[in-house]
Amino acid sequence: MVPLVSVVITTYKRSAEILIRAIDSVRRQTYGNIEIIVVNDYPPSGNTLADAINGLNDERISYYVNETNSGACFSRNFGAGKAEGEYLAFLDDDDTWDPEKIEKHVSLIEKTNAGMVYAGMRRHQNGRIREDLPGVRDDELYPLIAKWNYIGGCSVPVMRKNVFNEAGGFDESFPSAQDMDLWIRICQKSKVASLNECYTNYYYSDEAITRNLYRQLAGFDKLVEKYHYIYKENADYLIHIRCIELMLCVEKGTSADIKKYYNNCQNAGCSIGRVLPYVTKAVVKRLLSKAKLWKL
Repeated sequence: MVPLVSVVITTYKRSAEILIRAIDSVRRQTYGNIEIIVVNDYPPSGNTLADAINGLNDERISYYVNETNSGACFSRNFGAGKAEGEYLAFLDDDDTWDPEKIEKHVSLIEKTNAGMVYAGMRRHQNGRIREDLPGVRDDELYPLIAKWNYIGGCSVPVMRKNVFNEAGGFDESFPSAQDMDLWIRICQKSKVASLNECYTNYYYSDEAITRNLYRQLAGFDKLVEKYHYIYKENADYLIHIRCIELMLCVEKGTSADIKKYYNNCQNAGCSIGRVLPYVTKAVVKRLLSKAKLWKL
């Protein structure tokens, strides 16, 4: 029998319709040996989701409810602790997978003896679909992964469960960028391989952590603090992170936010010429948002 793959789906305040869309994308996988672990982070909705899941009548699904609202990373770690598979994958409740995703990822893991495999992702935003394919060579991913999240969100990779455990799982102290933090630790210790195709669909929503400016900024700041030794040796990585933070402030922040993070850019050794493309892009997005042509 092919190895078991455990898929952990965390959910919070999500409609049954959206959650079932995610679950069904796992149930439709061409790979033949899957368990699905759904962790509900203290729902206010009573038994609505439980009823919807039970209605699927699929014995591969296990459903857990947190006793208190504990956050997505606690829920992911909890689900991973319940996983019995040799391989582990995470799927956000508002994302979906193409049917052949797990089959393709497991095949490459076994072919290359990698600890984790990732592929591209389709971003669905403002009525448009953008494909993001892996843009870094596998043998260059570390330490480049500390410059930017070239792997993508939690829904993108499939990994060996022992690799996840040895890396320490998700750091629950991070307000955002938890995925990038884990990828850095996995890339430090394990071989990571990529597929040059898109198998994950990411849908932008108003509730996403990646839409909350101050959680985004706090996550990046914590990365810089935690991996200070990487940024000290790779000054360009720090400059890029600081420019991204400034860009986010120009898009969604106040004048005080912009001033603070512009000073951070200067302290990182960033020139006006380096900052300008980031700021220009952010100004255009902010203007489009005000004209209701773009959702930040």
